[in-house]
Amino acid sequence: LGLIVLGIACAALIARSVARPLRRLAAAAREVSRGNLECRADVHSRDEMGALADAFEDMTRQLRASNKKLREQSAALEQQVVERTAELELARDAAALA
Repeated sequence: LGLIVLGIACAALIARSVARPLRRLAAAAREVSRGNLECRADVHSRDEMGALADAFEDMTRQLRASNKKLREQSAALEQQVVERTAELELARDAAALA
């Protein structure tokens, strides 16, 4: 009977040690899906769960970098459109005066 209770207690501890980090990763994944790329998984272990959390952190870091690059490129393109529009307006006005 004592071994059964000990076995159940060990199984519960193992289940908790797996379930808690998984819940944290799932919550972080939901935040990322909502657009929050600043969230952290907050899982610190040296096993497969830790490796998964590290990969998740790497993924969000890459997503942040990609989003930043896209915003910069978008701003540069918008500036080019503004400049080209101004050039075309000048050319149109010059043609109208000629």
